[in-house]
Amino acid sequence: MTLRVAFAALPHLISGAGAIVAVLAVAILYTAGELVHSAPSQGMSVQAAPPHLRGRYLSVYQLSWAACRTTAPLLLGFLLDAGQWQLWTVLAPMVLTGAAVLLYAERMLPAHVVRTPEATTSEAGNFRSWTMRSRRRTTPP
Repeated sequence: MTLRVAFAALPHLISGAGAIVAVLAVAILYTAGELVHSAPSQGMSVQAAPPHLRGRYLSVYQLSWAACRTTAPLLLGFLLDAGQWQLWTVLAPMVLTGAAVLLYAERMLPAHVVRTPEATTSEAGNFRSWTMRSRRRTTPP
């Protein structure tokens, strides 16, 4: 969301060839963030769902992203037309509320879905030992 606001602010801050470079940099940063976020969040929505409700969980998950991508440009456009003060007055509480909802939602997830640093470290060790075993099996004598 912050990067979308950066797109709106760029014409006022930079012009000419610098603006093109800045827009490309923001687009690359946004794409990298999506790549880092999309796979784990999709996997978490699959793992959090009971097997008999998995289709519903995934459809609600995808619908939430579609709704955001549909309404955000319209709402941000209205807020930008109203002025910078109104934009930040609305965005700041929305971002803080979203962070609070995510922290609360994390507590409601099943224990096997939430990854702790200890679990991630042990999983990495398990993956390394698995790859070493599989390499030993596939290596010709």
